[in-house]
Amino acid sequence: MKRRPRAQHGLTLVELMLALAVGLLLIAASVQVFSSMSQNARAQENLARMQETGRLALELISREIRLAGYESKPFPRILGCTDTANGSDCAIFGTDGGADQSDGLTIRFRSDGHMRGCTGREANEKDTVWVDSFRLDASTLRCNDNGQTQPLLDGIRRLDFGYLVEGTANYVDEPAASDWPRVIGVRITVEVANARDTNRPLTFTTTVGLRNRLR
Repeated sequence: MKRRPRAQHGLTLVELMLALAVGLLLIAASVQVFSSMSQNARAQENLARMQETGRLALELISREIRLAGYESKPFPRILGCTDTANGSDCAIFGTDGGADQSDGLTIRFRSDGHMRGCTGREANEKDTVWVDSFRLDASTLRCNDNGQTQPLLDGIRRLDFGYLVEGTANYVDEPAASDWPRVIGVRITVEVANARDTNRPLTFTTTVGLRNRLR
């Protein structure tokens, strides 16, 4: 007895179109997930960069502030400040930029020959007064290390300092001229620019005691 050939079955046009539609939906969902993951990764990378910039700025400036007024031998004291108008002989002296500009800070210490300035350069001229100063140039934190200026960090939007005067409880933006010799603490505030959202910078702050005046 002859067998009848089996009928051939395939996909209908509707089934084929449905399969293509499902495939396209899966591809679109995968692309969306990948795009979302990429955006999250970029956001995390940007946040990490901002945090690193802010913390490093605070660390670099704090380290120099702790040196303010240091002297290894009983030389004439540089912890005072007779030139209260310009701060040319002060252990620490700041310029207030007001509401629109960043502040500046100058620090003096007497090197023992084994110290370093704000750029990392060796302050190897023993028994000489070393001068470091910080300022913000556009979005770059710069340091003048005893006459040599060097950029330290980029991406900083604002730099502010506050000062604690001995016998007071609050930090002030600009002490009275006669109060500079009595400054015992500095508050540092660094505002780091956000490359992804200029309206949402990150602000970092810390306070540092002038240990050479507190001892």
